[in-house]
Amino acid sequence: MLLAVQERLDASLQVQDIRWGDMRAILRWSLGVGMAVLGLACIGQHAELAPASAGGNAWSELTTDHFRIVTDLRERDAVNVLAEYEHVYELLSSVTHISGVHGSVAALSFKTQAVVFRSYDELQPFVPPQMGGTYQSSLPNDIEGVPTILASGTLSPFGRVLFAHELAHRFNHAALGATPVWLNEGLAEYYSTIRGEVSAPVVGESDPDNVVAAGSAHHSVGDVIYQGALIHADLLPKASRLVSFDPSGFYAESFGNHAPLSYEARNTQARNYAAAWMLVHMLLHEPFDYAVQFRELLGKPDMHNTGAELQAIVEHVGADRIDRDFSAYLLKDIPWRQYHPGLRSPPEHTSRGLSDSDVLTWWARLDSFDGDMASRAAKHLADAQRSNPQDPDVWFWLGRHSARQRHAVEAESNYEHATTLAPDRPDFLLGLVSLYVSDSAKSVWPDREQRLDNAIAKLERVASSPLELNVLAIRALHAHELVKSQGFAQKACNAGPDCWECWHTFAEAAFVAGDAPRALELERMAVARAPENLSENAFRALRDATRLYELAVQEPGLSQNALPPLFVPE
Repeated sequence: MLLAVQERLDASLQVQDIRWGDMRAILRWSLGVGMAVLGLACIGQHAELAPASAGGNAWSELTTDHFRIVTDLRERDAVNVLAEYEHVYELLSSVTHISGVHGSVAALSFKTQAVVFRSYDELQPFVPPQMGGTYQSSLPNDIEGVPTILASGTLSPFGRVLFAHELAHRFNHAALGATPVWLNEGLAEYYSTIRGEVSAPVVGESDPDNVVAAGSAHHSVGDVIYQGALIHADLLPKASRLVSFDPSGFYAESFGNHAPLSYEARNTQARNYAAAWMLVHMLLHEPFDYAVQFRELLGKPDMHNTGAELQAIVEHVGADRIDRDFSAYLLKDIPWRQYHPGLRSPPEHTSRGLSDSDVLTWWARLDSFDGDMASRAAKHLADAQRSNPQDPDVWFWLGRHSARQRHAVEAESNYEHATTLAPDRPDFLLGLVSLYVSDSAKSVWPDREQRLDNAIAKLERVASSPLELNVLAIRALHAHELVKSQGFAQKACNAGPDCWECWHTFAEAAFVAGDAPRALELERMAVARAPENLSENAFRALRDATRLYELAVQEPGLSQNALPPLFVPE
């Protein structure tokens, strides 16, 4: 019916990897489409990174309401990047229908972090070959991840477009719920062109260098130019075929594959991205009856199944008509524009210099704590510990490293050292909770449940993030404390309105409390926020819960016996 404990853990780990991104969080890099790239320096031999005390660059952290940038850029350059990030955020917020997401739910306030190296030479050891930067939904070892950009240099026009693309995904996902892949990518491409002032944003203008432009403004009438390369119209997928693609079809061989793409796969993706942009552009600008319906629904999302309804509008048109309209649209004269933003006024922000232990810990976090890079991460953490043995963050990440290596006793010791140095840090306590529910802890401590209860009790006093509050809601539900569980679940949803797991827990709590209609409403909210490539286990959980609640609405009195497991990534 609902997920077993280990299935729920597995689902959480899988979703954490894709939570905020489109499939390009998996694709990593393709024709420069891949990730948020900031202007690249010349590629040379890899320099050995060193902290400031060993002759390296000084690092700092700059923070606004929506962004945190960790960088060794000069202060002026870092502030300019931060200012443009904030401006793009405000522009997208003004055009993507987020101001009042649903009823009592507060408007979203996304947090994004970026690690920006001064040069590509410094960045390259942390990104796969062929990549100038990445956008990741979470760093590889985070329990509750924050979407993160890895980049180098100052903001380029191309980097700005790609950053806007990724941020648009986050806004649209929250506003529309799950969407088909062509619409997911097409809308993000469309909104990536946004420019102007917040009071008068301009969006949807063609950009042949960084996005897509119709060839009709050049000599190749009917073709398209995608990131500077000409694509003949007869190579584009027909609109009727494009809207039928699943992720495997849209992303070609890269779906679920981190290896470099073949030449043919890169070309296939370029054609699909270009067609998705042009089709969305047509639907948002043409006077066709179905395009008008599409725009009306897009402007008034209902938060339950808007993505499916938008797809239905397009499918209802019929293949012959939409293919004919799309082919004709490629012949239209659509003005070109490449946007070169000027410098923005510095946003309100705080800044602080980073110590050697801070910087070394950040470098460790960029590597996975298991696999080929685990030893390099361990070295950076060991150097950080030697640099400052009283830094609680170092001890916490040593705990994460031990936990990922399945050294439970060592992990507990490191976590406890961190909580001794900083007893009110909820992320440290969540680390302990995640350890006690992990497989590696099952045979280590006979009193594991008591240790878990102690950690939960401490977490209750300081929890604030969606995952922290969701964990407390589930634990209270296990204890049949239904009012308490629903209270924590409500707070979790308010803290993270896009957190599908939080809505799922809230629905379960309402159902156990006997309110099946409310449970069904909340479960639909969870479904609307599920990522496009949700794991099979998580998909079954949402599907089965929805069916159960629908049946309970039809047959009052049906009871729920199964309780949700503790949902914390290991």
